[in-house]
Amino acid sequence: METDTTRNADQLREDRQTPPATEQAPRARGAALPDPDAFFKHESGDNRRAALTHDRAQQTAPATLVMQWARAVHAQTALWSVITIATAAAMLWSGAPHAAWSRSSLEDLLLLAVGAILVTFGVNLVHTTSATTLPGALTQSRAAQIGVALFVVGTIIGAVGVRGSASGGMLWAGLGIVGAAGYALAPLANRHLPGLELLPAVLVGPLLYGVALLAAHRAHFAVSNGTWMVALALGSFYAARQCAASLATAVGTGRQTLRDIVGERNLRLLFVLALVAAYGLVVLAGVGHHLTHGVLAVLLSLPIAILPLSGALLAQQSAALGVLTRQTQRALVVFGAWLICGLLLGGLYMRFLGSLHVLHSIK
Repeated sequence: METDTTRNADQLREDRQTPPATEQAPRARGAALPDPDAFFKHESGDNRRAALTHDRAQQTAPATLVMQWARAVHAQTALWSVITIATAAAMLWSGAPHAAWSRSSLEDLLLLAVGAILVTFGVNLVHTTSATTLPGALTQSRAAQIGVALFVVGTIIGAVGVRGSASGGMLWAGLGIVGAAGYALAPLANRHLPGLELLPAVLVGPLLYGVALLAAHRAHFAVSNGTWMVALALGSFYAARQCAASLATAVGTGRQTLRDIVGERNLRLLFVLALVAAYGLVVLAGVGHHLTHGVLAVLLSLPIAILPLSGALLAQQSAALGVLTRQTQRALVVFGAWLICGLLLGGLYMRFLGSLHVLHSIK
């Protein structure tokens, strides 16, 4: 009995001296915590190099046949035409009366979108100068033939969509086709034309935007200042995307790019200015009386745009700019999505106010 009592007293003394597990766990975790200032320090060169190597490995990994064709026609550029025409449709729907928006307008815009996408694919196939971007069994001559066929088919479909447009629609569409053909055939020239990479930004931005607005109107259409601001904003973002692609192109690839002409430093500055101008033009249009305030929703895409913007400003090595194209393309898609949503929400709000006004007048 005495032995059991002594053993219990010793066990109680040990329990009092030993802290519970719940008190030891925080100490163990606290001892393993990293330096708080390490979060704000730059990563080591090895970590950055490993991240870039992983990104390049993903880009050069063997792709399926569908992915090979997507790379050959630069399928991501088709999003430019979709964003431009969808923005024009949202602009018309949000600001035009109910009678001005009809089923025929939607059909014309759909035909124009299909034609613009096919023309874009055709131009990219003809413009391709490196056989490494083509599917394995496809030669450059065959790719050029397919590109010409797509270009012709897209032109015909787009012409059907613009056939009943307001005055000037066919002229603008013709200028776009001539510019696209010139861009596609430019690699056949002996020397590079300065600023050629920025031509698609003009064709798919302001020019296609104007054609889409005219195609949806059977009568005369007056272009407002806000409409031009949105058109220039889209063109500026497309120009930033082209600048990013030129910055990501390695030096010494055998073809002269905008980076070789103006220099890397000036091209970084041009990229930043184009990106800032895209947001500034939309904000000016939304704050003023040119458009619905809903277009200010594009500011919600700023967290995505900060990545390429900070990368162009802070990257110390040229190799770090390799991820700039993908980041800018992602920011462009989010920018276009919020712009379209803002226009649609603004149109719904205006229609709601109109309904309230009618009900109030009836009472």
